[in-house]
Amino acid sequence: MTLSPVPSGPLSSDDLRPLPSRPNLEFEKKRAKKFVKERNGAIKLAEAQLLIAREYGFASWRKLSAYYTTWQMHERAGTEGTPQSLIDLDRSVKQLLAEFAARQGLDPQPLDAMGNGAALAAYVPRFYGLSDKEIFASTLSESEAQLVVARRSRFTDWKAATDFAASSRDPRQQQAQHISPALGAAQQAVRDGKRDELEHLLRENAEWLLSPQPGAPMRGIVWDVIRLATRAPGDRTLALYQVLATVGVNVQEYLNIALLGSVIPKMSVQEIQGLLELGADPNWKPRNGFTLLEHAIIRYGNGEAVDLIAKRVTAKKAFWVAAGIGDVKTMLQFVNKQCVPNEAARQDRPDAGILGTGGTVRPDASDLEVVWEAFMMAALNGRLNTMQALLDRGFPINYTPVWYNALHVSVSYRLVPVVEFLLANGADPDFKAWPDQQSPRDLSRTQQQHLSTDASAQRVHALILSMGKK
Repeated sequence: MTLSPVPSGPLSSDDLRPLPSRPNLEFEKKRAKKFVKERNGAIKLAEAQLLIAREYGFASWRKLSAYYTTWQMHERAGTEGTPQSLIDLDRSVKQLLAEFAARQGLDPQPLDAMGNGAALAAYVPRFYGLSDKEIFASTLSESEAQLVVARRSRFTDWKAATDFAASSRDPRQQQAQHISPALGAAQQAVRDGKRDELEHLLRENAEWLLSPQPGAPMRGIVWDVIRLATRAPGDRTLALYQVLATVGVNVQEYLNIALLGSVIPKMSVQEIQGLLELGADPNWKPRNGFTLLEHAIIRYGNGEAVDLIAKRVTAKKAFWVAAGIGDVKTMLQFVNKQCVPNEAARQDRPDAGILGTGGTVRPDASDLEVVWEAFMMAALNGRLNTMQALLDRGFPINYTPVWYNALHVSVSYRLVPVVEFLLANGADPDFKAWPDQQSPRDLSRTQQQHLSTDASAQRVHALILSMGKK
């Protein structure tokens, strides 16, 4: 059997085999072996694998394998758990189709490492790993747009997303409005420190708080009590906290999830220390496959708070993790002297779709983009040593594959030492990746106006002003 050459650009969406509802790499491997056996060895295993990959639209077996591996990781992580209505889902599909059409005529394409271009490259088989130029030179079918919208929320496919949306208005969800008075009373009891009243209200509405997962309205009360216990410890607060276990709350699960950083934004050292003292487990591993330390690096925005976790665990040996905790020696094992990342640096990248930071990790990213991810983690956590090491090897300080760079993020998070370091090393406060986007100076001016009592915001603005303007 002779195979036709694999095209350099995307295949047509016509006549492609639809993906299984639950892609399984082992199943595809067995299919390939069976294919070879049925033809009595007339074709090689690699040829059979390529045929299977092309049935779905993938340009190679390697791309099929990578797609399936990511899909299985997303399945373990579960959906985002925030149901959209059927109307919202349809609107998202129409918006994606419209944006695709609008971008078809653009040259050059806007920087889009984690936006629609990345999502199309990550979730549509025939676009997998392609550049924006290749993707937007093609067409997009409605079914492919539906797949992207579903996969962005980690649903298996469009049917799974619409089924979830249709079931989100079940009787339990509709009953939620009836506990509003109890919810308000419980919040007041927490504020007033009334232990007995809080216990009564929680017992009366236990079905709404036993799980920390979305969908149980009273769970917010548990978060309120935990936050209070970490920020204002004392006898009265401790009494409120003890109520949780009394009424059957799985406090350990709540504590571990709080330690992820998604419940309490911009985690402070005090809050992390408080969670650890209450019994949160820094070695707990969420079902999404990423360690708690990895979540901390990308979510906390506070290197000192991350250090409280790092010193209690063994860090995974990964490029971006080493950069995020300031481990220069390990980090430099992933790049050569010209700052070109090796294959190991690409094997364990931060998946924004799972870690909850928004966007999509683009498959087959450029060398600069892979290094940029590590540089951003270093900046976000104030690791000046790892930032300097990457700059010394030639990483361009103003580089970004999206609209924002390290200086944008450091200004936004009001990381004074990082802003000072970047400016001293040549970062441009007036840099714009795209004409209609904000520069770091624009962000600084906005923060200075809206955070007039925030010393860090004022200091950042003063640093930006000291650089003058082009």
